[in-house]
Amino acid sequence: MLAQQPSTVLRLFEGGLSSAGYLESIRERFWNLLEHSSIERIKRIWSERNAIEIGLMERIVLIANEFAHGSIDERPWGVACEAAVTLKTCQLGVFNVLYLYTRMVKTGVDEGPIVRTLAYLILATLRVYSPAEVAELLRVALTRPEGEPLPEKVIDFLLMPLLDNLLGDLQLVCSGQCERFSRDDSLYFGPNGIPARAIGRGLASEALAHRSQRRVINASSALQCRARWDSNSRKTRAARFTRSSQRSKL
Repeated sequence: MLAQQPSTVLRLFEGGLSSAGYLESIRERFWNLLEHSSIERIKRIWSERNAIEIGLMERIVLIANEFAHGSIDERPWGVACEAAVTLKTCQLGVFNVLYLYTRMVKTGVDEGPIVRTLAYLILATLRVYSPAEVAELLRVALTRPEGEPLPEKVIDFLLMPLLDNLLGDLQLVCSGQCERFSRDDSLYFGPNGIPARAIGRGLASEALAHRSQRRVINASSALQCRARWDSNSRKTRAARFTRSSQRSKL
């Protein structure tokens, strides 16, 4: 009976579960109820990841839990494995996108962590596989068993949140060793002993400064154009007034 109640098991026996047992419990908890786990136990599983068998379903759960608690920066589960495993994990996630959306609607949970998880898996897969292969994966996932594609409105409903999230990820300032994909541990330092996060913040600040400078230039140009337009308008009104006065005298 307890095997059918993963939430109860976690509440009553969490301290006595091994990392492998805990991973199995949070897998059932997520896929049945879309509930997330304690971040402290996720950290422990990360430290023992080489000694634990992590399946495809478990990897999706771990990624979703990371996004539910913040970001994937500390523990990049999507690429802490062979490239083929990343592809299969992405495939499993995409093939279950309709199920996950249905469960989200029924349970009313926050869709953010799941959307970010699926978008992250697509982006992680694109690092090692061609866009054509990923596009084919999405095409097959969004095709009915009889071979007909899903209605366009359904495809938009399922894919647009993922694509919007992907667009946001691609606009982030990224270094050669992006923390989301190539972090060896949670204390990675970049060149000259500077923390990678500090490097990222520096690049982001530089980009922000550039954008701000560009906005100032654009605003200045706009003001100059407006001043010229106002000047021309005054000249035009003055000319019209002069012609009108001359006609009146005649």
